[in-house]
Amino acid sequence: MLISMNLILEKAAKEHYAVAAVNVWNGESVQKCFEAASELKAPIIINVSGFVKDMEWIAGAARYWERKYPEVPAALSLDHGFNFDMAAQMIHYGYTSVMIDKSSLPFDENVRLTKEVVKMAHACGVSVEGEVGHVGGFGFCAPDENGDISFSYTETTEDESTTPEVAVEYLKQTGVDCLAVAIGTTHGKYMHEPKLDFERLQEIKKAVNVPLVIHGASFSGDENLMKLVQCGTAKINIFSELAEEGLNYSKRYLESDPEAKIFLMEEQGLKGYKEKMMHFMKLFGQANRY
Repeated sequence: MLISMNLILEKAAKEHYAVAAVNVWNGESVQKCFEAASELKAPIIINVSGFVKDMEWIAGAARYWERKYPEVPAALSLDHGFNFDMAAQMIHYGYTSVMIDKSSLPFDENVRLTKEVVKMAHACGVSVEGEVGHVGGFGFCAPDENGDISFSYTETTEDESTTPEVAVEYLKQTGVDCLAVAIGTTHGKYMHEPKLDFERLQEIKKAVNVPLVIHGASFSGDENLMKLVQCGTAKINIFSELAEEGLNYSKRYLESDPEAKIFLMEEQGLKGYKEKMMHFMKLFGQANRY
């Protein structure tokens, strides 16, 4: 059942576990999210990046698999939405959550643009995720004020890390339902040993009253991910590590079968993607939550 992300995250925050937000790119990857959630009796957040070509098709696939797995509490979420128009279009398609990512802009501009989306989405019963502070990495940053997208790797600087004071003010001015914060994670692979600021995360958690979100969790290590949950994170975005595992499964299949078939290669890739997804769902404590 597709429901508001608010309902999923409020329960997670109350019961002290986190929910994996997993990016998808086609109907089969959506299917694997529902399968994994059903097998583990877990909620799931299905992320669709603003870079996906046919986001309406993904919404249709989610509705199809929702009917096959009506017991699964799932949110269909726009991840790193570029602008107001994209958020409005996704709501029209049936997404139950939208993220507007203006974290690379100055604070006042981030607030102004996010507020517009919040007003529109809340009128439609759709939850909104915002980001203050800026999580760097490869290619997952929304366009800047000129509409340009940078695909170069960017480190998250100290100035871009989220502070409790800024988080409180951002929530006060925007009214977002959950908040993505920058505490040292990065999109894609790290260029160095991950150093996550758990003390900062705990301070933000004490200061705000909405569920917290961590982006760029892949390759952070299970121990660090468990600490994120222990510090009160309710939503953890994780994809690159799943995608790499799926690719490894496909490569092994191609290397082992001289008469490899394209559909079996894809099947193996999705198997690896799903298995790694289920590993993190168990790690985050979201299994057996419905």
